Amino acid sequence: MSEKQVQRDVIKNAKRFGCEVVSFSQPFGALQTRGIADLRIYHRDRNQAAWFEVKTPTGKQSPGQVAFQSLVESVGERYVLGGVSALLSLLREWGFSLGTLGEES
Repeated sequence: MSEKQVQRDVIKNAKRFGCEVVSFSQPFGALQTRGIADLRIYHRDRNQAAWFEVKTPTGKQSPGQVAFQSLVESVGERYVLGGVSALLSLLREWGFSLGTLGEES
């Protein structure tokens, strides 16, 4: 499964649980902060937000992504790396009861 497919699944599942998703994914060479996470996921009712870097199980962070993660975490913000299973873990942290729903990525 490609990273774009995983990202579509992450967005679809986040929205199923009432999250709003802002995408920062841009074609290579876009003029934005190097290493910025692919998504910012919000849940207004639970007053929660997290940066989300989409990766396949074999995907690796670039040096810019590692630096961005360090920045985010240094100010106490949540940074998540992975696919659907990482999203579901985040949603559990936010108080959702999910079981093993959709944990294929």
